[in-house]
Parts: sequence; C-alpha cells; structure tokens
Amino acid sequence: MKCPLPILLTWAALAGCGDPCDTPWYPDVDGDGWGATTSPVHACEAPEGAVRRAGDCDDDNRAIHPGRVERCDGVDEDCDGVVDADIPLWYADADGDGWGTTRLTTRVCDVPTGFVERGGDCDDDDDAAFPGAAERCNGQDDDCDALVDEGAPGDAIWYPDLDGDGFGADDQGQLLCDPPSTWTPIAGDCDDTRNDISPTRFELCNGVDDDCDGLVDADDPTLATGYLAWPDADGDGHGASDGEPTWGCSLVGASTDAIDCDDEDPDVHGAATEVCGGGDEDCDGLVDGDDPTLDPTSALQAWADLDGDGFGDPDAPMSACVLHAGIAANALDCDDTDRWIGPDVWLADADGDGAGAGPPTQGTTCTRPFGMVNVASLDCDDADRTRHPRATELCGDGIDQDCSGYDPPCRDAFDPLQDLDGVARAMFERSADQQTVSVGDLDGDGYTDLAVFGGSSDLTVLFGPAPESAGVFQDAVHVTLAGPAVSAVRIRGRSELALGIPTLDLVQVVSGPRHGMAVIGEISSSGTTPQAGRTLVSHDTGWLTVGYAGGLSSTTTASEAIDVGCIVDGQSADPSHAVATGGHLRWLSIGYVVSDPGFRGGSGGIWLMEQGCTIGTLQNRSVANVIGTPGAGLGEAMAFADLDGDGYDELLGTATDIGMGAGGVFAWSEPRYDLTLADAILGVMGNPNDAIGASVAGADVDGDGEMELLVGATTADLVGPDSGAVYVFEATAGVVSTADADWILLDVGGDAVGTSLEVVDLDGDGTEDLLVGGGSRDWWVPGL
Repeated sequence: MKCPLPILLTWAALAGCGDPCDTPWYPDVDGDGWGATTSPVHACEAPEGAVRRAGDCDDDNRAIHPGRVERCDGVDEDCDGVVDADIPLWYADADGDGWGTTRLTTRVCDVPTGFVERGGDCDDDDDAAFPGAAERCNGQDDDCDALVDEGAPGDAIWYPDLDGDGFGADDQGQLLCDPPSTWTPIAGDCDDTRNDISPTRFELCNGVDDDCDGLVDADDPTLATGYLAWPDADGDGHGASDGEPTWGCSLVGASTDAIDCDDEDPDVHGAATEVCGGGDEDCDGLVDGDDPTLDPTSALQAWADLDGDGFGDPDAPMSACVLHAGIAANALDCDDTDRWIGPDVWLADADGDGAGAGPPTQGTTCTRPFGMVNVASLDCDDADRTRHPRATELCGDGIDQDCSGYDPPCRDAFDPLQDLDGVARAMFERSADQQTVSVGDLDGDGYTDLAVFGGSSDLTVLFGPAPESAGVFQDAVHVTLAGPAVSAVRIRGRSELALGIPTLDLVQVVSGPRHGMAVIGEISSSGTTPQAGRTLVSHDTGWLTVGYAGGLSSTTTASEAIDVGCIVDGQSADPSHAVATGGHLRWLSIGYVVSDPGFRGGSGGIWLMEQGCTIGTLQNRSVANVIGTPGAGLGEAMAFADLDGDGYDELLGTATDIGMGAGGVFAWSEPRYDLTLADAILGVMGNPNDAIGASVAGADVDGDGEMELLVGATTADLVGPDSGAVYVFEATAGVVSTADADWILLDVGGDAVGTSLEVVDLDGDGTEDLLVGGGSRDWWVPGL
C-alpha cells in the first residue's frame, strides 16, 4: 500500500491512523490464522506470514488458538489461560449397574475403572436398584425416587373401591404389592359410586342391577322382593291356575293368586259367583246345579222328579239351570215314587186295567176317586184290559199291548247273529284300499250322498237315493284329485266337498252340478303343517279344521294356505288319528273331538275341542280330555250318542289294544279334564285278539225310541276267519262283554265287517239307517 498524498495527511491524522504505515501485523508461524502477540510488525500492507488477529498462545501448533474446543489433554487449546477447564465428573459404580453413587466422585479426563458418567444410584450394592428400575415388592426404593414399593406389581390384583362396599370396579384392577387402603382384592362392583350395589346385595324391584349379575329386577331369578305371580291374560285380577308362576316387579298382566281356570274369560275365576250357563264360573270343578254355591237368582225354580214322569214333588223344591232327567219345572206330582201317578188329575178306568181314558177330572187333594186312575196312566184302549202302558208287549202279533205305538218284530232269542247279506237293504262293492263315507246332500235333492276315495287319485261321488238291493247307485260321478285322499267332509252350509290329501300336504275342494263336479280349489300347507289333511272337521260356513302330523289348523276355504289360520300344537300328541263332530254333553257343547292312540307311549288320549278358531296347545285349548291306561291305545274311534235317554250325549271312545288285544269301548257322560277309563259309565270288553273298537256308533236300530251302542270288531272270527262283527248293545251302564250283545252283525263271506260305522238316512224317509263298512264292501242296513 502506498502512503497517502500530503493533502490527505491531515485527514489520516484526524481519522486516527497515526503513522500512515503503523498497522500492526502478527506473525502466524503455524498458519492457523492467529498470530502470536509478541513481535508485531507495523506496515501498511500485510507482511508475508503475518495476520491481523493476535492471541495465539502456541504459534507452532495450528491446533491451538482462540476459539478452539478445549480438550482434556493438559493443553490450553483455546488460549484462555486455563488448561482442561471442562474435566468430566465421574461416579463410582460398585454394583456395575451403569449408575454411580454421588457419594464418591472424581474429575479426570479419562473414565477411571469402576466409575460411570451417570450418577444417582441410591443403592450401589444392588445392581437392580437404580433410577428407572422396576419397583419391586421388597420394602426398598428400587427406582431411587425416595418412594418404597410404590406401584410395584404384586401377586394379587387390587381394585379401587371408591364407595367402600368391599368390591372394586372390574376395569380398574392392578397387580399391586402394597395397595392403598381404599383398594380391595375383590372385583365385581358394577357401580363403584354406590355402596348399596355390589355382588352380595339382594336384587330388588328398583330398575337397578343391585347384585351386579347383569340382570335387572324380574329378569333376575334371584329377585328378593316383588311378587310371585301367575299370568292374568283376561285382566280379571286372578292368575291362570295352569300358568307358570314367576317372580316379578309388576302385577300388570299378572296376579298373586292362581285361581283362574279360564284365563281368557274375565267372568271366570275362583272368586266369581257360580251362575247358570253351562260353565264353571268359580273354578271349583262344579258346574251350575252341581255347585252348592250357585247363585239361585240365575237358576230356574224346579222340583225333584224321582219317578221321571215329568211332574215334580211339591215337597222337594230346588234350583236348576236346565231341566233334565230327575227334575221338573212344576210341583204337580201326587206321588213322586210312582211314575204312573202324576198331577192331581184323574181319568175313568172303564176296563179296570189300571189305566184310564176319557175326559180328565181335576182333583183337590191328590186322593184317587173311586173307579178312576191318575192321568199319568193313559190307556190307549180303555175297552181292552189287555192293552195298557204296563202290559207285556208281544212281538210280531200286530198289537201294541204296552201302548208304545210300536209292535216290535220278533227275533230268535237264541240266535242273535245276523248275516248282513240277509238284513241289509243294499250292498256296494269297492276296492280294499278305499273307504266310503256319507257327505250330506251335495246336490240338494233331499238324499244323503256318499263319497268313495283312497288308494288312488280317483274320487267317486254316489248320489242318493241308495238302491233297494245290491248294486250300484243310479248316479255316480268320478273326479280326479291331485293324489289319494284319506278324509272327506262336506263344508257346512255349502254344497262343497273338502278332501284331505296328506301325501301332498293339501286339501282339495270339489263342487259343481251332479254330472259336472270338479276340483274348484285347493288349500295347501307352506311346510309348517306336514301331512295336512289326515282329518277334516267342518265348522261354520267356510271354516275347516285340518289335522296334520302333530297338530290342528283351522282355516277358511277362501284361504290358499292351511297354516295361515289358527294353529293348535299337539306337543307330544298327534291329534289327527280320528275325529268325531257334533255332540251335546252335559254342561258342554262340543265342536269336535280328536284323538291319538299313541299318546304317552301307547296309553292314548281323547281331547274335546270347541268350535272355531283356536290357538295354543292341545292340552291348554281342549275343554275336556280322557287319558287311557298304559298300552290301551285309547282313541282308535269316537262318536257321540245319548245312550241313557237323558237328553245329553255320552262321549264314546274305543281302545283296541286293551286286555291282550281284546279291545274295549267306553262311554263318559260328564266332560272334564283328565278323565280316565275308570270314569266311564259304560265299558264293553272284547275277547282276546278281537280288538273290538275299530268303529263305534250310537243308533236306535230297533225303533224303540232308545239308542243302542254299536261296536265294530274287524278281527272277530265268529263264523270264520276275518268275518268281523258289529256288536249291538242295549246296555247303558256298567261293564259288559261281547257275550252280552243283543245282536251281532257279521258277514259269512269273511269281509272283516266293522271297519266303519255311520248312522245315516240313505233313503230319505226321515229314519236313521246304518252304513256298515267291511274290507271291500259296504252295507246299507235299515232298523233291525
């Protein structure tokens, strides 16, 4: 650099330059950019090997100058006059756990043996104790935080117990060595804010899960409070006697008593008053007049009629709901022990036979005037003393000795066997796999028609009247069905014939003019009623009850599906084996009866059902039932008949397996639940292997005004193998055998008579005839 011009000297001096060439330069021998502070050189331009920065304390070592990082090596690298200013602090580590104790330290550049750079070990004799170590259950401070065993996992799970009830919340459990005093080793508290809720509490009716089992109030079987209640479906305040009791917190739809025998009728329960009407209103098993608690205001005033002459004893008043045998609606009888003495009215007895005629004379004291008899002894011929109501009737003489209006034909008392071919009015041939049933008047001509079906898809309708002699009906129509039918019934109130085809789970409906009958519709099962159509019952117009394998379904012919109607589940019974309709038993009008001979392992059972739509099980929807004895097979056939002439039907049922295959027929007059064979008023027993009871019916076959009992026995061999028989009994009570039969119908040709029995008027004369079925023939039999 050149010196400035003289004109500039003043400026340079003023600027503090001093000597224009007095700038100090420092020699930099080691070339590190820093010169030694000794021996500076003043010059305007940098001398070679000199720098402006001074301060190098060792200009022979380029690694030493201001700004260098001080190292622990005994050298002042940064020329600050201090040698090794940042010497590390080392901690003694006696247990070799990588952490040293603060009680023994040293500062040296290199790590001494047995020392580490981390301090804070609170136990330098235990290599498992150091900062950050896992706290152990040992009574020591393992993690060096001045706390002992805090949070150390123990052998048991502890739970916080905020409400102090001894139970902790499940989701808060921890393995602890020394839990806080508010913790518990027992879990299960579903609400840790309430000490009245825990697993040891009783379940109460409060809408809360008191015992922490996940169930609240009545849903918890351990409920301690509330009500043991029975279902009350009809809302009458009384529970169903056949219902299942449950503990509950509400009595809505339930009751604390179980005295309701009909939980569908609010007027029927154990606290009700018995009134006339045919029902057991107070559920005591007694109906109407049989119940001493009957409300007399609902009954009729009646008097005892012990002699059955229709006149009551004035000294024996009573209340009655209905007039039946044994009571009368008047008190006019002058002697209630003698049926030939009635009211205080008298007739002249011209022929002296004890029966009178002519104009009646009113008495005043029930004292018989001379030459007169009581009006109850009415003579049919007061000029002939051999003819009067108490005379012995002589058969076949054309004279009505006993004034019955009927002269019975004579029968050979020593030969009750009657060959059907000799007494039947007509006989019809059919195949052995077919059956013949009456189906009412389909064409409206006043005659009952017959249907022949089974074995094939062919249906034959035989239109009445029946022929007088063996042969065929004048009019017979054939209809092709979808499959072989096993049941047929006329739809009540209509000219339609329903036929059950269980192999296809359907019912086909046939109708049309006499010579144009055809299938007009069908009702099928959607799968829930297998083998639908095994039996059929016709109810009100358009309604059918269809038996299937395991139950019953009521539906309308307008429906296309059987199971859209009302289902009765048979449960352990198959109620489609046999069916009987109609019937008016004492206190009870029955719609139909079904049976299952295989019920309860072969004991068999019969159930009486009401007409119409019913939903439920066979056991709880029936209005009465009969259960057979083990192995009896009760329910092979059924019917209704008024055998004792009291105006009420008896239920007839057969058991073909009872008594070493002898079979039996029974009659019950009082319908109720769980009747047995011992409750029957009449029992008919067969001979071993007769299996009587394949069919049963009641009919007045001799025209005496009283019904006889008819029983079919297809295996009876009275005149040869497979002759079969129909036994006819006049007995109405007690136990009888086939030897007591009044008549026996059979077929000498061996056609297994008795497969079926029907009481039907086939000639349209207004009197009942018999339709007797055999193996391959049917007979139309008028009165015997």
